[in-house]
Amino acid sequence: MSGIGPVLSRELTYLFAAKKFNKAKEAAAYCGLIPRHNESGKLKGRTSISKLGPARIRCKLYMAAIVAGQWNKTIKRHKLTLINNGKTPMQAVCANMRKLIHICFGVIKNQEAFKLQES
Repeated sequence: MSGIGPVLSRELTYLFAAKKFNKAKEAAAYCGLIPRHNESGKLKGRTSISKLGPARIRCKLYMAAIVAGQWNKTIKRHKLTLINNGKTPMQAVCANMRKLIHICFGVIKNQEAFKLQES
């Protein structure tokens, strides 16, 4: 799959084998890719990722999301949809990082290759 190379696939395989996640949401939360609301005083409605968990995996996922946003049709379509709906490019990249975790979790759990969605 475009965006996931040998380094990231090895990291995620180790992570999923060591932590025994039941759902892809749990893996995304462990990696710190869940949204967190930042509200304080007059600052309302801002969100960012939680950044909990290992930063080394997030760093590798960031580069994978950048590459997948250019070459993987599913991820590229997801990124363009988010940007057209008013999200910033960085928010779209973070959402793609989360989507990559979900895809990789499904591939490892089901032991099947990723199939591109045609539409």
